Amino acid sequence: MQNETTFEKLDNGIIEIRYCEHVTPENQAEFFGRLRPFVENDASLKDGVEYLIDMSSIKKYDEEARFLTEKFVNETKIKRTAAYGASEEVSNEHNKAYAKPQKSILNHYFKERDQALAWLLAERVANAYSSSKITSENGEQMPAEWNTLYISPDGYLEVIYTAHVDYENQNRVLTEIEDFVSTLTPENKTIDILSDMSKVVSFSDAAQMRSLETITTQHIRKVAVFGANEQMVIIRSIMFSKAGKNDIQRNFKTREEALSWLRES
Repeated sequence: MQNETTFEKLDNGIIEIRYCEHVTPENQAEFFGRLRPFVENDASLKDGVEYLIDMSSIKKYDEEARFLTEKFVNETKIKRTAAYGASEEVSNEHNKAYAKPQKSILNHYFKERDQALAWLLAERVANAYSSSKITSENGEQMPAEWNTLYISPDGYLEVIYTAHVDYENQNRVLTEIEDFVSTLTPENKTIDILSDMSKVVSFSDAAQMRSLETITTQHIRKVAVFGANEQMVIIRSIMFSKAGKNDIQRNFKTREEALSWLRES
């Protein structure tokens, strides 16, 4: 039985938190009383903190304790958090702490520690790539490669993703999709999307947030993804779940399998 919530800074700079069984306002206040000065006084964390959160021991998460978590999330610099092992009840309560400060896109849940840690490290790669893009002739920063959009004669849209998907890259292709949809007649505005993610190794937070906007606002009937690695499958599932539309997307190994499902009525 774990009676105290603890934390440690890992060698890779990530702060790992291990929660106790019953999260109360009293022990949560005591915990943040230790964590907050630690992260604020560590110069290496001045640009924000990545948290790996073990919630597997939690049996009860008091609402009053969640209010303290919400305050901490709102007042401190957080790059992203990956929680694992939480029950549905606990994850729902914990996620409310990120919803009010509008930081829910930073907070992701996984079954296992390895999955959560892999996602944090993959996001590092994506965001590092975003800050080291090439410069065009007119001095603008741009990705080395762009995502590509094709409009099939059969009516579906096909997106071929690059290895590193950042905001600029994703915004460009999603804007093209939204512009295309705007040209359709009202009765034909529902679209199907075929996504080739066989090259993708990273997908930045900002790109995910931009994707969530499109998933939420556009009339998408189906999204068939093929070639995505396990980490990308998890990230996409989280995005569609946050939009309440996880049932419209599926993952496949090959383009043929994906296209076959997309063409089903």
